Amino acid sequence: MAEGVIVLLSGGIDSAVCLWWARQRGWQLYALTVNHYPLNHDRELSSAKALARAAGVVEHRIIELPQLKELADMKLAPPHPLSEAHGASPSYLPAKNLIYYGLAAAWAEELGIDKLMGGHISSDAQLYPDSSPGYLAKLNELINEGLVSSSRRPLRLLAPLILLSKAEVIKLGLRLGAPLELTWSCHERRKEPCGACGGCEARRRAFSELGLEDPALRVPSPSPAP
Repeated sequence: MAEGVIVLLSGGIDSAVCLWWARQRGWQLYALTVNHYPLNHDRELSSAKALARAAGVVEHRIIELPQLKELADMKLAPPHPLSEAHGASPSYLPAKNLIYYGLAAAWAEELGIDKLMGGHISSDAQLYPDSSPGYLAKLNELINEGLVSSSRRPLRLLAPLILLSKAEVIKLGLRLGAPLELTWSCHERRKEPCGACGGCEARRRAFSELGLEDPALRVPSPSPAP
């Protein structure tokens, strides 16, 4: 029986490269996407669906959680407690990885597989406190404490990109044959990238550092799938 893994698939470059990293190992692929956008925004979801189809995942589970809001969607004004959050990114979502990996762990136990994977890269911990290697290790331990199956087959939380920069992730993705043209990085709710948000800027800077053209700029956006 083939090994299985659940990949947290956002539709961005990092999660796409994780999916192809797992695919290269011959693992059975399952993808989990949490759609939390409270506004009308389906571009990132369309990219996640396109990537799941291209990778040939066994199942792509999409969970709708519109109650979750990123900092930018909270329309903060004092005295809201997060309005003074020091250094918080507009894309910061409180307790994101606790929620996402909890959902993935429940599915993994249902499937009888022992691997979860997320596309965390080296710079993430500077903006998101729940993306550091130390936090993820503690989260892995906590998840296993709550699973009856962990005594015989502990669940492993894998973060294969955790030491890589965005440019290094792109290089790895190209080497693996990941379809980066299908990915979406913009934090704004639009059909085309804004070019100015943190996601767009990090993407532009990484491709520029490599002296490469962004393949997503040469192809039409993926069509939404049912």
